[in-house]
Amino acid sequence: MERGQPNSSIERKVVSLDGSNPVMPDRHEGCIADIRKLLEMAESGEVVGVALVKMHRDRTCSYTVSGMAGGFSMLGGLEMVKVEITRINFEFDR
Repeated sequence: MERGQPNSSIERKVVSLDGSNPVMPDRHEGCIADIRKLLEMAESGEVVGVALVKMHRDRTCSYTVSGMAGGFSMLGGLEMVKVEITRINFEFDR
């Protein structure tokens, strides 16, 4: 995928390292609301590229990169997401 290709998209799956299988909710209203808001922003042209990580019910994850994704500001945003998820993981493990 080349940077800035408007119709480019890639998706990959990532599996859990610890093999745990905690109970996951059937759905999460906050997740649904955020995805609806993202869709509205994309439809209005405010968002033109995304890099998404998705948690599945079986605790595996997948990621998608599509649209006009790239640039150092996107890497900075991804680093902030990494920091936030790391903080959540440490709080959960206590």
